[in-house]
Amino acid sequence: MYIYLSVLLVSIALLILISWRIFKERQLKKTELAIGNDLLLKKKLIVFKQIQQSVNIWIILGVTATMLLSLITLGTLQMKDKKYVENVSGELTKLEKQVDELSKAQEKFLELSIYSYPEEGIGLSEIDWKDLLAQITPEERFVYEEKIGRDLTPYFGRTVSIITNNVPLQYLILSIYIEVNNQQDLPKIQENIEVYLSEVQDISFLNQANIQIFDSDTETMISDEVFLRTDSGELELLEKGDDSVEQENENKTEVKEKVEQKGEVITNG
Repeated sequence: MYIYLSVLLVSIALLILISWRIFKERQLKKTELAIGNDLLLKKKLIVFKQIQQSVNIWIILGVTATMLLSLITLGTLQMKDKKYVENVSGELTKLEKQVDELSKAQEKFLELSIYSYPEEGIGLSEIDWKDLLAQITPEERFVYEEKIGRDLTPYFGRTVSIITNNVPLQYLILSIYIEVNNQQDLPKIQENIEVYLSEVQDISFLNQANIQIFDSDTETMISDEVFLRTDSGELELLEKGDDSVEQENENKTEVKEKVEQKGEVITNG
């Protein structure tokens, strides 16, 4: 584009110069006719023509040199622009590769082996459960929920936790929702759940523990278990009837909304 513009400007300059020369030549012819047979004036006119020719030659050389210099300069600029475009294109290609690598790394992360749940627990008893019984804000409760979901993820896979507090009756419900990417991980997850329940068992403020597992690809429910604390203080599995289906669907919808809003390990706020 720059080269075309330069050529256009130089062409306009040459056209003006040629027009000016044609005008001067006509003026000289008129002057030559006007002086008639005066030899002195004719000699002066010849000398003037020679001077004008020399000036014209220098002007043409100057314009030519300017045009060549402009072409070289603009060509250099164009080469730099081309190199810049190539660099940007190269950076975009690298960025695409990095995004692709990150995507593959994420897929590998999601397919990582499930770790064994520590026998000594993961520190759930260190949480200030009594504080959760107070009238805290959803944002404050979210901090606890996010920590629990993040800490459980290595042992269950992608996990969302929700804490429900019943202030009048002074008890809490801890619900966890587990996404399974590989059905082969289910036996290991079930083993970890047993150890997890042993840790939750010792938290007296928890009166109920809910565990739902569903397939992340098909979004179908794999299992849904509710553990209630009995009079003896033990958490026992509740046999559920058909009347619980509606509540399960509501819980699943709630979790799906939270996952869409918050990202990979997300909890209700």
